[in-house]
Amino acid sequence: MGDRTEYKADAFQVVPGINARIAIAGALCCVLGPIGLAYGMLLHFASDVPILDDYHAIFGFCLGWERLPTLESKIAYLVSYQHVDYKLVFQEVILAAELALTHHISIRFLIVLGDLFLLPILFLLWKLYPAKGLTRSERAIRFLPVVAIFFGLNYSETLDFAMGGLQILPSILFSMVAIYLLVGAMEDASPGTFLVACLAAIVACLSSASGFLLIPIGVAALIVRRAYWKSMLWCAAFALPGFVYRYHYTPFPHPPEVAFSLKPIFFLSLLGDGAPAYKLIIPAGVLIVTVYLLAVSVRYDRQSLAAFLWATWLMLNAALVTVGRARYGFDWSYTSRYRIYSDFLFIFCYQFALDRFAKAPFFERRKRLIYLGALFASLVLCLRADMIGLEFLEGRRQKLQIGLEQYRAAPNLKSPMYLANPGHDGGAQEEARILTNEAVAAGIYRLPAPGDP
Repeated sequence: MGDRTEYKADAFQVVPGINARIAIAGALCCVLGPIGLAYGMLLHFASDVPILDDYHAIFGFCLGWERLPTLESKIAYLVSYQHVDYKLVFQEVILAAELALTHHISIRFLIVLGDLFLLPILFLLWKLYPAKGLTRSERAIRFLPVVAIFFGLNYSETLDFAMGGLQILPSILFSMVAIYLLVGAMEDASPGTFLVACLAAIVACLSSASGFLLIPIGVAALIVRRAYWKSMLWCAAFALPGFVYRYHYTPFPHPPEVAFSLKPIFFLSLLGDGAPAYKLIIPAGVLIVTVYLLAVSVRYDRQSLAAFLWATWLMLNAALVTVGRARYGFDWSYTSRYRIYSDFLFIFCYQFALDRFAKAPFFERRKRLIYLGALFASLVLCLRADMIGLEFLEGRRQKLQIGLEQYRAAPNLKSPMYLANPGHDGGAQEEARILTNEAVAAGIYRLPAPGDP
């Protein structure tokens, strides 16, 4: 009882003159409001119609899986099936489980399942950033803008998208878990914690290839702390996902490389993609690089190793995307599909700035104003991002409706995949039509009722 009284007395003292209950209620609104608004929109627009990569990654895999008679052949198929450059084993295990339980694939269920990964990711954001020297209430107030930034639908292209939600979001989540537990294993020398960190890293790799970026991050962190045996065990953990990727891997044809001089601009644009205006993308990318280098120079890893390693993973991921996607054109650097990584880096910059200047006299004098200003600005940006996300989701639903109606009218001629520039899709529309016909004929997919895309 004494602890609870002490907590209430401390509650939100950075905003004086406000009753504690009112302050707590306001904080809950700032948390539940962005989350509720985001999920309300996502559930409203969740569709049972596949989107783009869903046809090959989901229908293609499920049709092949259902045709195989033995467990051994299914396991070989699981580790050999390839979508573009990726082995999406985590997603495929979910698909196999759904087929085993229901003998049917629900795209809407997969969408909702993928969107739900946002909640544990938010929890990991809370755990990754330090709370040293902060009261519980001050830590909570500092975190409120993070909730608003993260749950603004700035990255709406990743959401309500079955394949995207089961590739990108699990890879992010399990990479965060691996980093958090790896740092925990360094601090408490627990073999169990280190083992779970290795397992999380394996699942991250089996979700998306970006999980392999954990190898250099973990090795560097362990060697600096002279944990040489653990660094070797860390590398050994990646043998399984490495084998899966190498097993019957077929290089995917890509367009020719662009000039190397264009890649730094692509990289900066990718980093700053979460900026509120197009003209601010490159300056925002420069700002993020500057803050990261400043964090390196002041040894921020000594204050918050998990947060620093997470930011390093994000920077390496941006470099990986630049190598793989710059050849497809500059517009790939500011697509909302990758904007979630930029949002994470803005959150890192915000947390680093607060940690860096927390002891400065000017910060102590203006702490209340800074916190309230950050919260107000983040809520405004959240609403703006939601408006952009709403426009995108509505436009995507209209395209799905057009494609579905065309397919219903002539399933042997028209594809359910709507593209603005047909004929430049490399055969994706025809593949989508064939796979949909086969999935419907096999009974593993049912077209949604008219008026319910």
